[in-house]
Amino acid sequence: RQFSGLQLIRQSLPCSLPHLLGLGIKEALGDIIAVTEAHCVFPPGWFRAVVTAHRRYPGPVIGGAVEPGPGMRGSDWALYFADYGQFMQPLTPGPASEMPGENVSFKRAALERAQSEGSDFARDGFWKTFFCNMLLQTGHSLVAAPEIVFFYNRRLTTGQIVNRRLTHGRCYGGRRAKQVSTPRRTIIAFGGWLLPALLAIRLWNNVWPKGRYRREFVLSLPISLAAIIAWSAGE
Repeated sequence: RQFSGLQLIRQSLPCSLPHLLGLGIKEALGDIIAVTEAHCVFPPGWFRAVVTAHRRYPGPVIGGAVEPGPGMRGSDWALYFADYGQFMQPLTPGPASEMPGENVSFKRAALERAQSEGSDFARDGFWKTFFCNMLLQTGHSLVAAPEIVFFYNRRLTTGQIVNRRLTHGRCYGGRRAKQVSTPRRTIIAFGGWLLPALLAIRLWNNVWPKGRYRREFVLSLPISLAAIIAWSAGE
């Protein structure tokens, strides 16, 4: 009632987030399609920064920076660092290998091209990570634009974080398993015990060199490591 210009898509049955994103993309009308979630807070100027970045960069996908919101607790910091620490300022502008899932926007032409080539986002869901990987593999570039900033405000308990990461790890592993051969799946499975250590090293390398919120990072590290172990188990 307050925002009469919004189109609401109602689902009568339970639906996964990727499938909800796919339905939204199918119905979206804009030349630039942004993906976000309810726990994100956008400062004034965010919209203009997104539009300006898409005019400046020809790449099909542009991601911004993710900053911590106010009043975060230990478990909030742990999930922030695990999910978005690498996108905390300072963020290097230009070509990037990964995008922040909730501060990312796509040129409509790239999404339409994928659907014309056989992808059905409404039926199969829109998997942001795998879509971006496909673009990289086909010679396209992902672009980081530090001027596009949002503030992260998710509030979860440690138990909720572990459960969430376990579920997301299973989802990612299952989706990935469909895209590789049986021999490669076997190799990945046998090497899975190394995954927690590799992810922990990556987390440290993504966060510590930025020189910000180091106290919060160290204090929340045990929960971050629990999240990493849960993801690894799921994957």
